[in-house]
Amino acid sequence: KQMDVNYFGVVNVTRALMPFLQRCKNSRIINISSAAGFSGVAGMNGYCASKHALEGFSKCLRAELLNWNVHVCNINPGFMRCVLHSLKVFVT
Repeated sequence: KQMDVNYFGVVNVTRALMPFLQRCKNSRIINISSAAGFSGVAGMNGYCASKHALEGFSKCLRAELLNWNVHVCNINPGFMRCVLHSLKVFVT
């Protein structure tokens, strides 16, 4: 489920909106990723893998869309302690 939401969800929405983004000048795609996309964290393998995939997707998309003047960036918040960690929802 982590990949479905964090990666494939972004890919599918981006594909659906691409015709509109390419028609507008200086369009922007801003993805919310995570610092987990750059490193692995014990017990969060699915989450880290999904964010790492999003990082790779965004980098490739950025290069592919340069000629269309569509800009792609990721926002990568750091790790935060929250109730989800105690529920172990990140373990796959």
